[in-house]
Amino acid sequence: SDQMTSAMFKSDPGAAVYSTDGNYAMFKDELAFGMTDRGGFVRIYWLMTELRSDNVTLSGRTSDPLYECNTYQDTDRKEDLSYMWYICYKIIYGCNTNLEALLAAADQSAATRQLIGENYFLRAVAHFSLCNVFSTPYANGADKPGVVIRTSTDVSQTTRATIGEVYTQIESDLKSAMEYMEGGTPRGNKGYASYD
Repeated sequence: SDQMTSAMFKSDPGAAVYSTDGNYAMFKDELAFGMTDRGGFVRIYWLMTELRSDNVTLSGRTSDPLYECNTYQDTDRKEDLSYMWYICYKIIYGCNTNLEALLAAADQSAATRQLIGENYFLRAVAHFSLCNVFSTPYANGADKPGVVIRTSTDVSQTTRATIGEVYTQIESDLKSAMEYMEGGTPRGNKGYASYD
């Protein structure tokens, strides 16, 4: 997830595959972020959404910061929240790097189109996850503050979009993912996004 530089990406024909696999890996792996043994994105996302939605019950007290998720005690220094923000935008940046390179490539083979679609899909999932954790529900109003939308590697502007704008971007990314993956060459097992 962090071993490939931009220069390597341009010189290695398999770089798009490696870096897309790295984007998938960031969803499941625990990256170093000042916290240890708390799991990666999947565990933290599940805790942040399920504990807050009253779908599960935390019985007793624990030293794990997940307790603060359960009791809505959020601070800007909370490691789980910070990690969610960090990892989602790291995934989004990785997808944007891939998309910029793949969309500019002359090769638009079925395999390349599949990779483009997968990166659009992963970017949509990351934006959706951010909105679920850091915004109010869409049903409370599409004009409420959402999260920062990133659709390129240019990070010079940071403006928080509305929930409606974020959902419009998510829908656009998912439609693009379907368009590119239709007729693409699905990769590997069911762990990869595909048109099917």
